[in-house]
Amino acid sequence: MGRQGAGASAKLANNMLAAITLSGLAESLSLVRSCGGSPELFLEVVAGGGARSGMAEMKGPKMVKGDFSPQFKTKLMHKDLKLAARLAESVQMPAPVLNVAKEMFSAACQSGWGEEDMSAIVRNYERWAGRA
Repeated sequence: MGRQGAGASAKLANNMLAAITLSGLAESLSLVRSCGGSPELFLEVVAGGGARSGMAEMKGPKMVKGDFSPQFKTKLMHKDLKLAARLAESVQMPAPVLNVAKEMFSAACQSGWGEEDMSAIVRNYERWAGRA
């Protein structure tokens, strides 16, 4: 990855991107549900379009089914996002999208979902929409 420490920075950047993508997916799925649409059909549309992603393929079905059995825990992603935010601050790089994702994961952890899969952040929206 380059000079010493670049691999650790790349790992944090990768997890940052995963969390940001997952946050967008959770919000999109929740909007579809709130409008009476089919989350399953939405995931099919996403799979064939420009928003296709590994997060949508791996975590979308878990979100739709409400299966939050841990593969990567919410609290571990939150930890990595805090580290990424500190790293960004240390190099004086603004990271507003990272900070929003970090807050989403913080809210999920504060709600008691830290031990669940990181896809449990969709539960924030379920609660906010009055469905939880």
